[in-house]
Amino acid sequence: NENLSVLVHCSDGWDRTAQLTSLSMLLLDEYYRTFVGFIVLIEKEWISFGHKFADRSGCVDGVADGWKDDERSPVFQLFLDCVHQCLVQFPNSFEFNQNLLLFLMEYAHCGWFVNFMFNSERDLRTHLYKPEGENDQPPQTPQTISIWAVVLANRDLFINKNYLPPSNSSPLNPVVAKCKLVVWSEWFLRWNDRLWGASWLDTLNQQLGDLHHLKKPFPINGSVQNNAKVASAVFHLLNGYGHNQTRENNHNQVVKWADDKSTTSCTKCNKTFSFFWRRHHCRCCGQIFCESCTRDLRIIPSISNWRPSRCCTDCAKMIDQSDGES
Repeated sequence: NENLSVLVHCSDGWDRTAQLTSLSMLLLDEYYRTFVGFIVLIEKEWISFGHKFADRSGCVDGVADGWKDDERSPVFQLFLDCVHQCLVQFPNSFEFNQNLLLFLMEYAHCGWFVNFMFNSERDLRTHLYKPEGENDQPPQTPQTISIWAVVLANRDLFINKNYLPPSNSSPLNPVVAKCKLVVWSEWFLRWNDRLWGASWLDTLNQQLGDLHHLKKPFPINGSVQNNAKVASAVFHLLNGYGHNQTRENNHNQVVKWADDKSTTSCTKCNKTFSFFWRRHHCRCCGQIFCESCTRDLRIIPSISNWRPSRCCTDCAKMIDQSDGES
């Protein structure tokens, strides 16, 4: 409000400084709450200012096994969790949704994308642009892919449909009391529904087998638009949902879950529930089934546009049939 410049600097300037400045700018300036503005914010405050992504992820060159835990810390992930808290309190103030945060959480340190693999912008540029070779050969550019190429190529998945552009430039003032903080269940509890059944391992092993040919990185040369198909293909393979991005009719509607206390047996096979035979809600129809009748995983837009959710066999067949017709 006083239009004053502020200098923020901790002991080194690459951890807490990036957290404080980026969160402050996110709350003060509506531009950084837009889809493109949030990308600019991360590139400027985290990558360009030299957050030590390599050390904080534990993936360091020159180490015997490739891992070093001395300086490993989820600093960037803590920032994303703080952004999620703001999304919960101000659902209409951000142009992007939590799917973008989940995607960054899961793939920021996977080694697929060059953005978060180095400790400084200098290390990044040194990797991207090799020195000139012999006989005045041009600098060698490695075959790499930017995470933003995938994000921008799948923009519709990360846009908040309830976003309302601000009518004035007033900052956001989130409540930081403990009673207002929520557990990010979509991230910290993402494996909760799978702990009581091991059938998902077969699907995971199949997905890993489909990714073996991606060990050689894709070349990214030119604009994002020219590489949209490549980026989109990588995104589909990483998330294992092929072309099942959008669904219409009742799959987009939020369903009402059946009361698990009043249901004593599986809706499909009528097997009685017990301590060893647990209840599971179908995320599509909301009815309660046993583990054997809810082993299918499908994309349900009312829950997530990119993460498969548990559903019963009948709903899975209905979804597959609607996808085939579309």
